[in-house]
Amino acid sequence: MKSNSEEKYRVDCENNYHGDCAICLNKIVLQETALVKSCEHAYCVTCILRWATYKKESTCPQCKHPFEFLHIHRSLDGR
Repeated sequence: MKSNSEEKYRVDCENNYHGDCAICLNKIVLQETALVKSCEHAYCVTCILRWATYKKESTCPQCKHPFEFLHIHRSLDGR
């Protein structure tokens, strides 16, 4: 039997989004998802990049863990 979080993740993926961005509070579109490498919190690519430019040392907005890298998921148009 799947837990509620596993079921929610499956439904979210089927609806083409990856949860809610803690910065802008909108749904994160899967094709524009950025994961903070150190803690795996997900944000909109533009939100977390903007957040990182305002700080001397980039930290995760949720857990304050410092980071230098992001995992970015972008859709490719095939051109």
